[in-house]
Amino acid sequence: MMKRDLFRRPTAWIIFVALSVGAIIYIYNNFNKANSLINVDISMDRELALKKAKSLAEQFSLGPEEFKQPV
Repeated sequence: MMKRDLFRRPTAWIIFVALSVGAIIYIYNNFNKANSLINVDISMDRELALKKAKSLAEQFSLGPEEFKQPV
């Protein structure tokens, strides 16, 4: 019964709306800070990435001994 009564009270809805508006404002102001972590400049081409992956696999003994390199 407590849960049903909670959602019928206007105070609860005012708190929910205030928290939602606060979260939207926070996200709007700080989205670029979080997005900059995702925005990474990749300067390695495929050939170099495959060579580096092969050397790291050999160095750390990763993956199967005999593998086929993708074309």
